[in-house]
Amino acid sequence: MKNEDRLVIALDVSQEKKQVEQAYLDPTGVSAPLYLNAIWRLNREYGGTIDTEKLKLVAHFEQTQDIDRLSIVIVCAVSTCDQHYVIPGLNLELTLKEGDYLRLHEGEGVSCKYTLEQIKTFITKGNQTLKNIWIDDDKHVSLCCIGKN
Repeated sequence: MKNEDRLVIALDVSQEKKQVEQAYLDPTGVSAPLYLNAIWRLNREYGGTIDTEKLKLVAHFEQTQDIDRLSIVIVCAVSTCDQHYVIPGLNLELTLKEGDYLRLHEGEGVSCKYTLEQIKTFITKGNQTLKNIWIDDDKHVSLCCIGKN
């Protein structure tokens, strides 16, 4: 970045735990296909027979105030019974006990949440400066304007 350049980025702001978890698993079930798509593709493309009706979606918000870590949302499918599957295309067998978790996303979390202090810390560590920040009235999203030191 040049001195006159600016980067504007939207970042989720940390919120109340229950509110975040409900947002990622809306009670209407609209978001379920998004999370279950990976299993459906595994079944379709590799011959798996995983029964998504025997899985229950759960979201967990790991919230931290540590300025060097992010709060993250983890979404998993929990087995509602003991089950065993063969996935021929991967030469793999999968045994799930009741209560076992399957992570449905790559990486540490499906979404990151930030406190204002975490935002400032990460920008500073990137050798940049927070020029301005706007946060919506409900404190869900921040819009950050970042520039060179």
